[in-house]
Order: sequence, then structure tokens, then C-alpha cells
Amino acid sequence: MKKLLSLFAVLMLFTASLLAQDCLNDIHYTIVNQNAPGKAKTQFDKRCMPGNEGSAKVWLMKANVYVRYYLYEQDLKAKDPKYKIKNPDIILEVVEAFAKAIQMDKNVEPMRGLFGAMEGQRECARDVEILGDKYFDEENYDKALEIYEIALRCYRIQTEKKPINEADIFRINYNLYIIYKIKQDLENYKTYLIRAYNYKENKAPAVYRDMYSYYLSENDTAKCGDVIKKAKRMIADTLPAYYDIQLLELNYLYLTKEDSTLKANALQMLQSHAVDKENEAKFIELMEYLSTVDADKELGEFVDQYLEKYPNSAAFITYKADLYQKEAANIDLEREEIRTSNRSNDEKIKLQQELIAKKEAVLLQAHDWYQKAYDLNKEDIHTVRQLYKLKMMSGLPVDDELKERFNALLRGN
Repeated sequence: MKKLLSLFAVLMLFTASLLAQDCLNDIHYTIVNQNAPGKAKTQFDKRCMPGNEGSAKVWLMKANVYVRYYLYEQDLKAKDPKYKIKNPDIILEVVEAFAKAIQMDKNVEPMRGLFGAMEGQRECARDVEILGDKYFDEENYDKALEIYEIALRCYRIQTEKKPINEADIFRINYNLYIIYKIKQDLENYKTYLIRAYNYKENKAPAVYRDMYSYYLSENDTAKCGDVIKKAKRMIADTLPAYYDIQLLELNYLYLTKEDSTLKANALQMLQSHAVDKENEAKFIELMEYLSTVDADKELGEFVDQYLEKYPNSAAFITYKADLYQKEAANIDLEREEIRTSNRSNDEKIKLQQELIAKKEAVLLQAHDWYQKAYDLNKEDIHTVRQLYKLKMMSGLPVDDELKERFNALLRGN
């Protein structure tokens, strides 16, 4: 009895195999000879797949039928933008079917004119990536992550027709690091940032900026310097993005206390841009670095040059006031030097009085420029704070509005 049952089971499997093969032959004719992907998909879903989920050949045929159907719909959409694609994510089913086929039988062979399991996955890589881009643009980051990982797996498959292209791998790693940055997933962010950075042909300024910030957070100044060297090799100095790399270099020079080079580079960058309102934000950035080195004379000349053309620039007016404030602080240092010097008391008193009078005049200049900046922009915190302090220090009247704005700063409002 057991023998009969065993023979019956073998016979049933053989019969099922024959039926599946007949079905596959029919589908092959429909998809290859008739070029009817819609008809082939309907036939396959009804006749071939049910009951044959354990067949690698059936899964391989599913992948081929579905990819033909996917391309067919893409073609319809290209011809008629109003055409609504029935299953936008079908390319994922294609890749899954190819993968299942090879998992079940690594030697599974395609029928004539169809993709093999590995070849098919590699061919789908770009379309999977495009689907990931769609979800990325829709800010569905979890779905985009899932799809980009699939695309990455497909791009890593090497076939005779399509060797691995590192530019494709970089593109996916770049998108993954951006998403993990948005999601504030620090561990994965670092992983994919480093992978994107390590691509030898990387020309993406954002990667260098973020890699620099990462090494900065690790207090690895040497690696920060390496990032800048690579960035300057890879990004042409004629591109607008090169300015961002130059800013990173200024930061590096500031950290490593290379003041003379910092000053020379920042001044060169300052002078390389036209004195134009649209460059004002860049000028402020550069001036912040120049304020850390001995460049007050050059800064004063540039500020005056800019204000001559744009006399109502609140930012530059504030900066001019800051320069007077800094001059006053330098006078205090000079006074301290005189106090501790070997000069006679009479000479010390005379010089101190001169410096006190000079400082008062300088602070009055600072006050007037802060007042002008405040009149143009009463929301600027720095201007409010400095103007209030100078008025109080000099015994000048403080109107109720300024007093309230300053008190609001103290309250943290």
C-alpha cells in the first residue's frame, strides 16, 4: 500500500511538472512570439503560478512576464502621460521573483529570449532606483530606504553585459546617507556617509561638508585636512560649490591656528567677489574669520567700500559698529600695558587720560553706528544687546522700546 501511495505521489508531481511546463511553453509563446505582455500576465497568474510556488522555473517565468508587463506600461505612460499605471511597484515583484528563482535553484536556466535570474536583477537596478527616487521625493523615507537597499543589491550583481559600476553604487549610498541624516539615525548616517565619501570619483560638495563635520565631531583634525585636500582635487575651482570647500579650509586653518594663511585666503576670497548685495551673506561669513586674525585695517576698508555702495545695509552697519567696539577693547589692552610699564607715574597718567578720552570717542562712534543699525533692523539680537549696553555705560537715555527688547532677551523671549 505504501509503495502504491509513493508511486502515486511521484506520478502526481511528474504530472504537475508537465502541466507547469506546458503552461510555461504557452506563456513563452505569448510573451516572445506574440509580444503580448498583458495577455501573458493574465494567463500566468491564473494558470501557471497557482500550485507551482516551489518551482524555480515558474518564478523565473513570473519575473520575465512581469518585467515585460512593466516595460509595456512604462511605454504606454511615455506615449500618454494621462495613462494610469496599474501597479507602480511591480518592478519590486520582478526583482523578488528573480531572487526566489535563483534561491530555489542556482542553476535555473531561462527559456529562449528571456532573462536569467542574476541578469534580470541587474537589468532592473536602475528602474528600482527610480522607484526609490519617487518615494524619496514624496518624503516617504522608510519606503525609499527599503527600495534603495534593493537597488543597491541589484547594482552589486556583475554580469557579462553589465559589470559593476561604482558610480551607481555611489548614487545609492549618497541617497541612503541623506535619508538617514534626515531621520537622525546617526549610526547608519555615518556608515553610508563614509561609503559615499570613499567613492574615488565623488564630486558631491555635500559629502565633503558632512564628512568634514563628522571628523570635526570626532576631534580628528588630521582627517579634516584630508577631506579638504580630496575636495579641492575633485571639485573644480570654477564651480560655485568650490566656495563651500574654501570655507571648510578657512575653518580648518582657524582650528590649526594658521593665522597668516587664514588671513591671506580669506582676503583673497573677499576680493574675488564683486561688491554686490547678493554676495552680502558670503562677505559676512568671510569677515567672521578675518575678525579672528589681525585684519582690522583690511576689514575696515572693505566695510567702508561696501557701505559706500549700500549705505543702508544693517548687517554691515552693525559690523562697522563691532569694529569700533573692538578698537575700544584694544585701547583697554593698551592701557593695561602702560599701567604695568616702567614709565614714570606722570607719563602713565598723561597717557592713560589720552587713552580714556580716545576710548570714549570710539565708543560714541560705536554707539552711533549701532543706533543706525537698530533703526534699520530692530529685531537683530546682537544690535539690541550692544546698543543697550553702550547707552547704559555712557549714561545715554534708553527709550522704552529698546529697554523692553533688551529685557525680553534676558527673559529668553
